[in-house]
Amino acid sequence: MVENDGSLGVLRTIDGSKFIYLYTFKNNKLDISGFGVGATTKTMKSITDFLLERYVVATKTGAYSYAFLSPDKKTAVYLSLSDDLELLHVIYMPFTGTKSVSSGFAIQDHFNKEYVNTLLR
Repeated sequence: MVENDGSLGVLRTIDGSKFIYLYTFKNNKLDISGFGVGATTKTMKSITDFLLERYVVATKTGAYSYAFLSPDKKTAVYLSLSDDLELLHVIYMPFTGTKSVSSGFAIQDHFNKEYVNTLLR
């Protein structure tokens, strides 16, 4: 378990892949959650299929990133690859309009911290 600036990270291994789950809190309440995993063909396909079965693609936010919305438009999901294309991020947050998508970019910074990348490699 890793704590940093009001965030909590938990490392788990599932089917041989290391996942780090990240939870951020605001005013003592869960604000945003997500996970990062090494970007292999198997994990990318499984995660993308999972998201496409449950969420609607809202927009492409970058070369390797997408924003999804739940059918009830209450939850935004942000899917992105790290700059080095080695780490896949999936971030869940309340949908509050276009501001939610930019929050995904901010939370991604937590996943790019050196200690997180070290845990996953």
